[in-house]
Amino acid sequence: MKRDLFRRYVWLIDVVRHAKKITYEEISNLWKNSPLNGDHSPLALRTFHNHREAIEHLFGIKILCDRSDHNQYYVADENAPESTRLKVWMLQTLSLSNLITKSGNVENRIVVDITPEEKFGLTTIIEAMKQDRILRIVYTIPTTERQKTELYVAPYCVRFWNRAWFLLAKEEDTGNMLVFDLARVLSLDITEKKFEYDSNFTPSEFFKNYYGMDVDSSLKPVPIRMRVGGTTRDMIRTLPLHSSQKELMADFDSSIFEYFFVPSDDFKKSVLGMGPDVEVLSPKELRSEITSLIMHMAGKYVSIGSNGEPVSSN
Repeated sequence: MKRDLFRRYVWLIDVVRHAKKITYEEISNLWKNSPLNGDHSPLALRTFHNHREAIEHLFGIKILCDRSDHNQYYVADENAPESTRLKVWMLQTLSLSNLITKSGNVENRIVVDITPEEKFGLTTIIEAMKQDRILRIVYTIPTTERQKTELYVAPYCVRFWNRAWFLLAKEEDTGNMLVFDLARVLSLDITEKKFEYDSNFTPSEFFKNYYGMDVDSSLKPVPIRMRVGGTTRDMIRTLPLHSSQKELMADFDSSIFEYFFVPSDDFKKSVLGMGPDVEVLSPKELRSEITSLIMHMAGKYVSIGSNGEPVSSN
């Protein structure tokens, strides 16, 4: 496939997904001003349909027409939204790589955060999932680099979250669901033993009960309410903290948001990281925990000597 044609496909997918619904005429007009369109010509209808067919054939992404709604086009991902998002992310990554290659003197002006390399066994896990085979995993305990543990687990899914890849797996002996940070995996081996994947298990539904990858199946999700102000309010309106986020009320300088998940340590750290813009209102137990954490943190700073140096509390 020609590089420019690939980038046109990615451009079309981006436009339709961003718009939610859009007419062919609107797409054609946007194409006139696209940096990929050197002569600013409109997108011919036949070319548009050829692109749609190629996108479905090559990438499995369907751009369909809703004839009942003014012939608007949309990306059909209602049956597998996670799969569609993954495909789009991969295509965007490849497209960016191609673009950087052709960018010459601006290459050093494109800055990205460091992400884990694939060497931690992502392809091995995916192959084990395809075959429904048990994995032998050697893993370092998060509190130390030296202590190791060896487990036999059934790989259920992988997830990219907070700039890291994680494996969610069921331990063979106990049946407990465990999370592994692939950056801490020392070795992975696919065994000959098969397991039966629970056909009723849906990863996206499972993670709705939790914040991030801090999973504890012994705890139940609870309603959480927070008052959020400052620039943080606009930030989480744009990028919700969790799929359950609801804005219950808003005034001039703050809003009350409600969530429903297990209030894990990761979530508490996230709340503290947002500083004075956020106040946990309920549940009472979580508010008390956050209060204690804030007081403990403040205690590290209150004892300051006349020279500006910390004074020991002993």
